Amino acid sequence: VADIYARAFQREVATVGKAIALPRVSPLPRARFGLADHHHLVLTAFDAHSSVVRKNPLAALRGFQAAFEGDADARLIIKSTPLPAHHWGDPEGQMAAIQAAADADGRIDPADDNKFRYIWRAKQHLDSSGRIIINTEYLPFDALLGLIASADVLLSPHRAEGFGYLPAYALALGRAVIATDYSGTRDFITPQTGFPVAWTPRDIQPGDTIYPLQAAQWAEIDGDALAQTLAAHRAEPTIGQMRAAKGQRLMQSHYSQKALAQRYRAALAEYGLLT
Repeated sequence: VADIYARAFQREVATVGKAIALPRVSPLPRARFGLADHHHLVLTAFDAHSSVVRKNPLAALRGFQAAFEGDADARLIIKSTPLPAHHWGDPEGQMAAIQAAADADGRIDPADDNKFRYIWRAKQHLDSSGRIIINTEYLPFDALLGLIASADVLLSPHRAEGFGYLPAYALALGRAVIATDYSGTRDFITPQTGFPVAWTPRDIQPGDTIYPLQAAQWAEIDGDALAQTLAAHRAEPTIGQMRAAKGQRLMQSHYSQKALAQRYRAALAEYGLLT
């Protein structure tokens, strides 16, 4: 973002960054989703109205299936908000493809005939043999944080991000993060704090964005590299724990409200706006 402004503005651009402040969080009980403590839980979460094509959850599902083929203890939760059929943000039909893949992987709820909305609640019986859970219920913020805290790893296969709030929340909660090594998350997801995954440029197609873009590109995560990273994290969980601990310390030291206030004061003083 700073680079974009620098090209359009004839004066210096100061980057002060952001801060996050989270309430006290307790992990959400896994039993709510029909899961046990021994399950290896991969979570990908996003606001469907913020563009499914950009968040790219289908890549998360494909990477999960490639990494954990035949692994009965692996679980993937795809957490989104409800998405109406034919929504602008899903021109590729990713949610329908995800639903079909989840059905083929062994989870079918005959009571739900809407292929875009599988809503799993605590009162429902969940077949523990199903490895892929698609959840579109609205969760309060503290419950969403609790879900992140209960996961073994948060996965963000985004094609573009602004700041990257959910990966940042996961780091702040001490959870391992696997993310496309592109866009806003590069500020804090590094080989020291997480698992950045390689990507290749992808042309933005008509309909991918609300406003038409000419000759624009974003990132397509490397599917093979993603699967390898997921498998490696499962095989050596202590590495993920060590990186997550470093990421948590980074969030506490650099992304706190106090640290942000100090950066604002320093920038304002530098430009003579604060004495």
